[in-house]
Amino acid sequence: MRRHLLVGLLAVGLASCAAPRLHVYVLSSSGLAGSPLLEPLPSDVIEVRPVLLPDHLDGSGLLRRVAPDELVASPNGRWGDRLSVGIRQALAADLQALLPQADLVTTSPLQPDFRRLDLTVSRFEPAPDGTLTLDASWTIDATRGPAQAIRRRAHLVGPVGAGDQAQVAAMSALLQQLAGLIAPDLR
Repeated sequence: MRRHLLVGLLAVGLASCAAPRLHVYVLSSSGLAGSPLLEPLPSDVIEVRPVLLPDHLDGSGLLRRVAPDELVASPNGRWGDRLSVGIRQALAADLQALLPQADLVTTSPLQPDFRRLDLTVSRFEPAPDGTLTLDASWTIDATRGPAQAIRRRAHLVGPVGAGDQAQVAAMSALLQQLAGLIAPDLR
């Protein structure tokens, strides 16, 4: 009996060693490589507020749509943060690269006069046909002054390759495109 138990435990131990390694991903941005470490803060402050996502997307699992009503999580790929947090950070960095004269922040600024960017993402996952769709709407408003709020939406589609790394790269690329659409409204 002990011999069978020992053999069983050994088999379980070996099987766990053969399991695929878990990969954790974060969205990338174009960034500001080589920017100076010290510079004065711009007077134009823009707060990128928390991103709203459907609950089924806002987790740590890397999801892929396999049917109109079915999403499948990657067996060994995860986001480093909830997807809404990753989108917010990547979008703020992409917008900062496009708007160097502004100060893009993801926490409420201390100064009383700033603009807010609210983003809602309703769809952001790869489809079985090898495309990635990003459906988003945004509002830009000022905390003071008579400026009217700007409201827009976008439907972006791009190719996505096989595998988790290809999916993350395609999602990062679509977020950079979205930043390019939002930036003119913030200028």
